[in-house]
Amino acid sequence: MMPGLTWIYYGDEIGMTGNFPAGYNPADVANIPYADLWYRQPMKWVANGQKGDDAGTTDYYVTGSSMRVVQDDMNKSSAVKPALEQMNDPNSEYSILKKFVDLKAGSDDVGKTLRIGKIESIYVYGTAPYCDNILSFKRTLNGVTVTVVVNFNNYNINSGLYGMQGEVIASYNGATKSSLPPYSVVVLK
Repeated sequence: MMPGLTWIYYGDEIGMTGNFPAGYNPADVANIPYADLWYRQPMKWVANGQKGDDAGTTDYYVTGSSMRVVQDDMNKSSAVKPALEQMNDPNSEYSILKKFVDLKAGSDDVGKTLRIGKIESIYVYGTAPYCDNILSFKRTLNGVTVTVVVNFNNYNINSGLYGMQGEVIASYNGATKSSLPPYSVVVLK
């Protein structure tokens, strides 16, 4: 929803993460051999995918080494649903992210406003300290205003919210005009 190009790194669209194995300190990345392989893991197309299956599962080796790149324990777990499963679930990470991407890419007034509209910080306020760690801004273009509110807190904010104008056109993690669950987003027009 911010100005500029939107980048989605391979796997982000289904909630995959890059995790160092136990015993490695990510702060010491310069001393970890082939550290980048932990960020470039094979896509989780299906659960328990195997190289060569009909789903397109792959693996690969780091060029010039014998290090095989595979999904880490987090990405193999049931916490990250496979891409093909998420594509058919309207409430999945993939479907929600697709909705947000489609909003910005759209040829309608909302899409144009999100791509090239003026950005201005706004203050969504309520009973302190409940509005700490909230990012809120609006984008405007030719009389169209799109408001974006993101709750970066690990707790729900459901009282004393003021400053959110318009109708909800997109939401993540159950956010509404009157309730911002932990790590949620609401977009209003």
